[in-house]
Amino acid sequence: MAVSAELVWRSGDRKRELVEFSQRRRFDRAFRKAFARRFGQVDTVDEDQFINFLDFFVLQERLPDGRTVVEHFVAEHPGLPEEERAMLLGWREVVEGVFRVQRRDRDALVAVNLLDELTYQVRSNRGPSALASMRRGTFLITRLVPIGEEWLLSGASTLLPSANRGEAYRLAAELPQRTRRWCSATRSGWHRAGKAARGAPPLHRLLRLGPGGALRG
Repeated sequence: MAVSAELVWRSGDRKRELVEFSQRRRFDRAFRKAFARRFGQVDTVDEDQFINFLDFFVLQERLPDGRTVVEHFVAEHPGLPEEERAMLLGWREVVEGVFRVQRRDRDALVAVNLLDELTYQVRSNRGPSALASMRRGTFLITRLVPIGEEWLLSGASTLLPSANRGEAYRLAAELPQRTRRWCSATRSGWHRAGKAARGAPPLHRLLRLGPGGALRG
C-alpha cells in the first residue's frame, strides 16, 4: 500500500522538530565527540558532509544511555500519533548508497541501489516537484529512511548525470564495508517484514533543491 501524501508532508515537520530537539544543550557533549570521531580536529567541513553527519547523529548515533536522539524525542512526545511514532523510530534504519533512477511512479521515484541491487520507491517531504531533476538513468548518492512501505530522502544528496556511470559505480564500490554490510542487512530485514518496495533487479532545513545538483534536507 502506498504511503499517504499527508504523512509524507508531516514527516518534514517532524524532521525539523527533531533536528531542533537535537540542538538542546544536553546533547552537546555527545555531538562534539561524534563530530571529532567523524572529522578529527578540523575547523570547518563541507556543508553536505555536515548535513549528513547531523542526519547520522540525530537518527543513528548511540548516546551514553544507549538510546538515539530520535528515541529520546519520541519518548518525550507521548502525544504523537502512533503512525508518526512508528515512522520516527523507523528512521533509525537508514539505507545509504548510490541509486540508479529507473522511472517516476506518480509522486515517487523508483531507483535501484547499486549496493544491494534492490528497488526502492522514494519520496520527498517537499513533494514530487523536488524529484523533477532526477531523471531516468541519473545516479543519486543519498541516504534513505523508511516511511510506511516506501522510502524518504534524508540528509544531503548529490545527483550524477547518466554519463557519469563509471564514477557512480566507483563511488558505490568505495563505500565503507560496514556500510555495505549494514545496508544489505537492513534492507533484507525490511523485505522479510514485508516493508520492501516491490519491483526489479540502502536538517536544519526541509528537503530542497540546491545549487550544483545537490539536495539538502
